[in-house]
Amino acid sequence: MRAVRGVSQHAVAFKTTFQHLGIISLFLPAALKREGERKKRKEREKERKKEKEEREGKKKKGKERRKEKEGGERGEREEERRKKEEEEGGRRKEK
Repeated sequence: MRAVRGVSQHAVAFKTTFQHLGIISLFLPAALKREGERKKRKEREKERKKEKEEREGKKKKGKERRKEKEGGERGEREEERRKKEEEEGGRRKEK
């Protein structure tokens, strides 16, 4: 037998026996219904969370691609700038 928030164990046992027989009772406590709704809500929230993470993951991939692309260009630019500075620095030292 399982515990249900706000419902006696007798009511839970009663509900499970009626479910087993396939009979729907009109006088079951509303708390049993609320528990089912809670479970469904939790499942929906989990699904939404997974979908959100997937969407964010795709966004991150796009951002990462852009960073890599820009990083490559920046890296080349930085190398060129360093070479120029070294050449200028070498010229200054020679003078």
